[in-house]
Amino acid sequence: MDKELLENRKNMIYEFMCSDLYVPMKLKEMAILMDVPRDERGDLEQVLSELLNEGKIELSRRGKYSRAESRLLCGTFAGNVRGFGFVSVEGEEQRNSERSTDTHQREQSRNEELDQLKRKVERYYGLETGKVEIRFEGE
Repeated sequence: MDKELLENRKNMIYEFMCSDLYVPMKLKEMAILMDVPRDERGDLEQVLSELLNEGKIELSRRGKYSRAESRLLCGTFAGNVRGFGFVSVEGEEQRNSERSTDTHQREQSRNEELDQLKRKVERYYGLETGKVEIRFEGE
């Protein structure tokens, strides 16, 4: 499917979903209502996945498509040595701080790997234990 056709179909489906008469539907129900042949349901699914990726529509746990109610934000997560992380969102100056157990676990794993690396370097060069210090740039 070419870009222009995809954009036209996305606009048409999104306008349909924004109407007051629309109720959340599954892919099959939507295809039946729009009279989409079975062999073209892949195109409908592609259009819906594009709208999902753009954040214009949502997919419920039951597989029903509806117009997105909440505003989705995309940002960059920057982890900290102490296990804290900051999410910076484009266009916003605030930084949201959050503590993540995943970040803490990754930090512990990284520290264990550093300790193993230190021991290998010490053994290789015949140095005393504790004489090697390894740092990452920016720390």
